[in-house]
Amino acid sequence: MKTVGITGFSLILMAQMGQKPSQKKINQMMSAMNKQSAQASTKKKSK
Repeated sequence: MKTVGITGFSLILMAQMGQKPSQKKINQMMSAMNKQSAQASTKKKSK
């Protein structure tokens, strides 16, 4: 839930800043979010 919000939020943020996020940038962001969420889920151990 939170990770999806963060990813969507950063995309919206980039759009507001007038940047058209390239697919490469999006992929980098997604992988970064996935790493963070993986670390968070291992820490929290929730579902």
